[in-house]
Amino acid sequence: MTIKRVLDWKKNLLKEDAKIKDAIRILNYSKSKIVLVENDKKKLIGTITNGDIRRNLIKGYSKEDDIIYITNKNPIFVKFKDKRSKISTLMIKNKINSIPIINDNKIIKGLYVLSSLRNTLKDDTLIFIMAGGKGRRLLPLTKKIPKPMLKIGGKPMVERIILKASKEGFRNFVFSVNYLSKKIINYFRDGKRWRVKISYVKEKKPLGTIGSLALLDKSNYKNIIVINCDVITRLNLNDLLIFHKTHNQIATVSSIIHETKSQFGIIKTRGSRLIEMVEKPLQKNYVNGGIYVFKRSIIQHITKNKKKDVNDLFKSLIKKNKKIIVYPLHEPWADIGIIKELNKAKYKKR
Repeated sequence: MTIKRVLDWKKNLLKEDAKIKDAIRILNYSKSKIVLVENDKKKLIGTITNGDIRRNLIKGYSKEDDIIYITNKNPIFVKFKDKRSKISTLMIKNKINSIPIINDNKIIKGLYVLSSLRNTLKDDTLIFIMAGGKGRRLLPLTKKIPKPMLKIGGKPMVERIILKASKEGFRNFVFSVNYLSKKIINYFRDGKRWRVKISYVKEKKPLGTIGSLALLDKSNYKNIIVINCDVITRLNLNDLLIFHKTHNQIATVSSIIHETKSQFGIIKTRGSRLIEMVEKPLQKNYVNGGIYVFKRSIIQHITKNKKKDVNDLFKSLIKKNKKIIVYPLHEPWADIGIIKELNKAKYKKR
């Protein structure tokens, strides 16, 4: 491990009256993955990380709320005079990747990041890509081309998943294939071209949105990340995996927070008595993000060669008192399994 100073650290600054959506914008595009919150005198008020955002969105905060409500007001910080060995030890001990630099007056003067000399390989984790659907929502494009092979930026959509995941240290992949499977297999083969390992399970008949996972009954991986091939996002899969391991539950499901503002004022009553009137409230719903992390034991809950949808799997797990953790996404995300979103992705860099 080594530490280095961030040259463009001022891009990570926000005033204390900024909005949560402003912090999300910085976190989505900053390599140092931290927001430094300052007051009008440029003094450090606190910090915001991805974890702070996710925890508070789950609690009910909106992207339109002020960041001061979710700011960590007791951040760890260092000074220029501190030795680098001391700083790196401090960061490793506290499991943080970024740390602000301040002077004696607590004015922000810079930012250190902790970087690994190489990506740590996630050999205990398999990435299972759902690539067997007929892509009916994308007809006529999928009449002769399987959905995973439709191109975005000159590359098949599923290749983009491979490239992104391999940069994050993942090396082991399995494709679940069915429709026009030869075209997928002939292109990716064993994955050597991308310096990864790719193998395949083939559905003899459609097995639903999660049924083919049971074809991995001899898998020795501790964790399985399942990704729909038509999902495109900036989500860091390693962050998702760490979250899953930390909570130590059978399943973690990614979710998109969909916020809509009501066109009407809402009246709340108790019987015929008015209790409260809310003017055009913001309504929040969680939408399935199409990315999951499972413990290997999940396979025991899926019958081999029998159709199973992910919603039915989750219902059965809940009935068995198995806990499923929700991982809210604030990163850019799109379901490109429909023509409108596919066309957007072709012309927009993500």
